[in-house]
Amino acid sequence: MTPLRKIKILQVVQAFATGGAEIYLYHLCELLNRDKFEVYIVNFLEGDQLNDRFSQLKNVHITSFDYSSRYDFRILFSLMKAIHCIKPDIIHTQLPIANIYSRIACLFSKQIIVSTQHSTEYIRNFFHAVDRITALRNTMYIANSEYTARFLMKYHYCNTDKIRTIPLSIQAPDTTRNLPSETLKQLNIPQNAAVIGMIGSFKTQKGHVYLIHAMSEVVKLFPNCILLLLGEGELMQSIKNLVSSLGLVNNVRFLGLQSDIYPYIQLMKICVFPSLTESFGLAILDAMSQKVPVIASNVDAIPELVEHNRTGLLVPIADKTQLAQAIIYLLNNETIRHNLAENAFQTHKKSFSFSDMVQKTEKLYLELSPAKD
Repeated sequence: MTPLRKIKILQVVQAFATGGAEIYLYHLCELLNRDKFEVYIVNFLEGDQLNDRFSQLKNVHITSFDYSSRYDFRILFSLMKAIHCIKPDIIHTQLPIANIYSRIACLFSKQIIVSTQHSTEYIRNFFHAVDRITALRNTMYIANSEYTARFLMKYHYCNTDKIRTIPLSIQAPDTTRNLPSETLKQLNIPQNAAVIGMIGSFKTQKGHVYLIHAMSEVVKLFPNCILLLLGEGELMQSIKNLVSSLGLVNNVRFLGLQSDIYPYIQLMKICVFPSLTESFGLAILDAMSQKVPVIASNVDAIPELVEHNRTGLLVPIADKTQLAQAIIYLLNNETIRHNLAENAFQTHKKSFSFSDMVQKTEKLYLELSPAKD
């Protein structure tokens, strides 16, 4: 019997940045079944943070165009050439720029195109308008949450029959891998400090400003409380200025981007996510996987991850007072912290396993793929 031909999957992404979409793509390409799938990646822009990591993927063919701007329309012709050479069975795109170029490149072909929708922010600019218009070319959308699926239908990206909801997941290390005491020493944090943290880029939507204002109340009862902020972004300096103006310089540490966030998560008594909008929340799963209790905004897709009073605490968005009260409540209640963390850990293993996510994606590829020779 002649063996079935492997299905060629071409993943298209703007750049190898350190966002949730790129990390999701990395682990997906790492774990796709090589007996069934031949994996290719095309990225558009010159060197980015995860270049080295992607380059170490085994049996993955990577083509990097190395353009300096995503608005360089030579990308379109380079992508058309790459598609012609690879002849993929399925093109899987991540984020609007990759969506747009891929759809236009295949405008007059029968190419199967799948896009994973990572955002639920309705942005009114040229490229996002083109993303919505060209969405008609898609064969299928993968929604990273039920909330994202509703977003796609609300803004007419596609009909419900073109949406497959596949929740995201993470590849987390064992919770006993690191020694928190060593990380505390490196950061010059006292052993008895009440460490809390937040993971997220410094953008308005992440809500850093509300957490900083909440911290000004928390330190009145817990003067030894230390807030670790992991991430970078355009609002970092304004948040630093706010920290200074509120007299919190000794209580807040800006750690920037970290290639390995888990040693820092394992220091935390609580991980806080005061987002104003969130299509999923991968960093929440990072905390759950390390048995760290979560406080998060009751918004968008977050309630699909965090069940209030069972796997974490949910607070109203943009409410610094209730956010502060939730932090103080958990810092005062070790048993409740432990119970929330244990429930969250079990939920992560049961409902958000990475192997389950990969299997569902592979199943979709097999359903959509043309007949194999």
